[in-house]
Amino acid sequence: MALVSIHKEAKACTSLKDKSFTINILSDEQESVAWQFAGSKQDTLEIDWDNKGITQKINGSVAWMECKPWREFEAGDHVLFIGEIQELHFEDLEALTFYQVNMRSAKQLVK
Repeated sequence: MALVSIHKEAKACTSLKDKSFTINILSDEQESVAWQFAGSKQDTLEIDWDNKGITQKINGSVAWMECKPWREFEAGDHVLFIGEIQELHFEDLEALTFYQVNMRSAKQLVK
């Protein structure tokens, strides 16, 4: 099982209802992708999508989990979408993290 928490006013909240979804763990090379999905438009960004499987995945990610919808719960100003993981894939790459208003690799956090 995997959980995604989406603000009720986000476009993704409406589009996730009763739909399969993918959780992508971005690599430290994909900071611009992370900012794009955080709402900061990256004008020159072209996301490399993989359209095979249940849902789209982002190529170059450290990992991804394809999920079928299981349950959905209201949680204050968010909706919690719980998915049953159908497929899991991972690569030997450094994960991107968000810490103290900065994006960096997970490896940089432990230094």
